Amino acid sequence: WKLVIDQFGHRGVGELDMSTPRYKEDPVMLLEQVVAFLNMDKQMRPLGLAAKAREQRDATTESLSKWLAENQGCPAEFRHEVERFQRHFCYRESGKYLLIKLVELTRLETLAQAEDLLRGGKLDALKDVWFLTMEDLRRIYWDGSVDVRALVAERRASRAKNAHVKNWPKVVTSRGRELRPKPREAKDGEVAGHAVSAGVVQGRIKVLLAPREKPLLTGEILVAKATDPGWTPLFVPAAGILLEVGGALQHGALVAREFGKPCVAGIENVTERFKDGMLVEVDGNEGIVKILEQVPGSALST
Repeated sequence: WKLVIDQFGHRGVGELDMSTPRYKEDPVMLLEQVVAFLNMDKQMRPLGLAAKAREQRDATTESLSKWLAENQGCPAEFRHEVERFQRHFCYRESGKYLLIKLVELTRLETLAQAEDLLRGGKLDALKDVWFLTMEDLRRIYWDGSVDVRALVAERRASRAKNAHVKNWPKVVTSRGRELRPKPREAKDGEVAGHAVSAGVVQGRIKVLLAPREKPLLTGEILVAKATDPGWTPLFVPAAGILLEVGGALQHGALVAREFGKPCVAGIENVTERFKDGMLVEVDGNEGIVKILEQVPGSALST
């Protein structure tokens, strides 16, 4: 456990957000993921999924090598390139690992300054420091007369003013025009998005606004605005994934394809349109979600 925390304690749920706690600060986050894995069938755990992926990889490599041999290709060179790719592919995570290290170091320095401000009576709580910018912190450090509470109150008021906005436009032109992609045609009882991971599956909806909001049961359909590495453990029990933000190269789409889970992205207001318990069919080939059964008191928003 100490080795894991020493090497990966700087990671965490929502780790790109400097204000979120890390595993070393809140180990329960990591323990919850471990317990969730232990409650799954072995073939659905990460090691089981990896073993299945290796079998599929080896079978595909063998099939393509045979085809090359029969069509005047070079199976030996092909296998060499596949093996070289496999050796180097694991390093793709190194950049993100080091980036989050830098985020954590910045977080620790920020919290250290926040503790000084708290002791000096300029902050009411450590978490208030996340209402300040880096420029604010530099100015406060050199100028002891800055009214820190006033800055926090100003930023808090700005957040409250915009709290009603559920979906910010993704693109705004220089003339203030909002550019939103047109959804593809969908029939009654369907919701259309973008197909980012192939497959068709049925399951009950589970809407999550945060990874630890509530348990995701095996076979449920994960519905979220967007995902980052902190959400990855939830892809194991999920039968399929529905997202609002992201395309084929977004985190959720990449992980869904790695785990072989159908995924449809680009669904506007996805966390409002779907309700827990709805039975749906996720078609990751066509980018269509069919509503098979509503929950009492809900209606599909088109």
